[in-house]
Amino acid sequence: MECLAEMKKRPKFIDAIERFQLSGAYPVFFAILCTVSGLGDKYVYLPIISVLALSILFSVLFVRDNKVFLTPIFMIYYSIGIDTPRAFASSSGNVIASFDSDGFTGICILAAIIVIPVFIRLVLDGSAAYAIKNRGLAFWGIVALNGSILIGGIFSEHWSTINLAYALILIAGLDVFYLILSSIIGRSNKDIIPYSCYVLVLTCLMISLQVILLVSQLHRDGMLLRLDPSTGKWILKRYNIALSWGLTTIIGASCACGIPAAMYLAKTNRFPILYYISALIMWATTILVNARSSMLVGGVFLIAGIIIISFGGKNRKCNLMFTIGLVALIAFALTLAYRKVTESAPIKEVLFDIYKFLRFDIVDDRIAIYKIGLEDFLNAPIFGVGWSKGAFSSDLKFKNFYSNMYHCLPLQFCASAGIVGLAALGYHIKDIIKLALRRINVDRLMLLSVSIMILLMSLVDNFFFYLNFQIIYVAFLLLAEKHYELLKEQKTL
Repeated sequence: MECLAEMKKRPKFIDAIERFQLSGAYPVFFAILCTVSGLGDKYVYLPIISVLALSILFSVLFVRDNKVFLTPIFMIYYSIGIDTPRAFASSSGNVIASFDSDGFTGICILAAIIVIPVFIRLVLDGSAAYAIKNRGLAFWGIVALNGSILIGGIFSEHWSTINLAYALILIAGLDVFYLILSSIIGRSNKDIIPYSCYVLVLTCLMISLQVILLVSQLHRDGMLLRLDPSTGKWILKRYNIALSWGLTTIIGASCACGIPAAMYLAKTNRFPILYYISALIMWATTILVNARSSMLVGGVFLIAGIIIISFGGKNRKCNLMFTIGLVALIAFALTLAYRKVTESAPIKEVLFDIYKFLRFDIVDDRIAIYKIGLEDFLNAPIFGVGWSKGAFSSDLKFKNFYSNMYHCLPLQFCASAGIVGLAALGYHIKDIIKLALRRINVDRLMLLSVSIMILLMSLVDNFFFYLNFQIIYVAFLLLAEKHYELLKEQKTL
């Protein structure tokens, strides 16, 4: 495969396709197909993913720059459609139940066709060996996490063979994609950083577009809102906003991850206002799907990013002017809204309705889970109770073990892997802090913010353990390391 990619005499059409796949248009093409695929059933998503798989196989055989694989790595997850009614998919808690047998089998076959050749390519061209030899700062922290996950619950009465299977699933994404992404990013030049941010921004905009199209369809079908007869007010049926790869919380968090990347590009690249607006769209999507953690964490990082790009970087004047205009527009809209709503109800009542609509009044569901997690930790403080017990009794358990987790990252490691797991998590976070503080640089902090956001949102959910978040998490840890190495090289020149 390496020989084909390095051939000096190749047909011109192969060179043309290679140029296209290495251009900014290829991620756009990929995102459009993923948008259509992710909203369809097997008769839509299987043919489209097959086309995408062929494009990836072409990259494996003929494209000389490994950065081309970042687009499918970031986006392909969101191309999976759904074969069941959305109301069923959102209530069953069983991801596999979103597909019929043919669809699920097809997805597994296509996943193997995509992942295995890419992995072989990275081994044959020496990228994997380079990544293993030049281990990054986060390497040993991830090894520690893996070890604690594998031995979690080892002496607990709740430990069983299925516990080991769950542990392997949890570490597979971290390990496989740490190796793949470090193979791609490690040997790339400095352009890999803005390119990765660009691909992530397009990925998040693609998710936003999927949500908008889905919400429009739900509204037409009368599945988006319901009228509460007791209050006469409309209530969002948020659990119908379901894609095969995630419900509203996962959708919102997936969008929020792109905010720091968009702000990085708004600070450093051309067309800053496009990226500025992209960040606003991502945060608006978290509100649309009513996802609390991503709404709050995304809002904090959005405001921080706005401050940074308005007063720093080569685009600061342009960004500052846009910020002033945005603030003025928001103030004007709020003034009009205040006058209109206070005509029919006191402002205090309106604010309380918004507070309830955004579900900030609901906290009991998490507190009950946290109590169980704390009890499990106290019952097995050294190695925890393992990964199969979960926070629910057998009669209340969901059909996928992610939903049965404790929905808090530190508590999850405490309960499932005990003090050993918490120590491993602390060791890993220590590496992140070390990376952030080494020759402190605002751009590197913005890159690292993507991974930090996933950690913060995981304080009230399970995002850290989902494959799509593990890919983004690992990628931006490696990009932050790459930024540090490039800065260090510049200092020594």
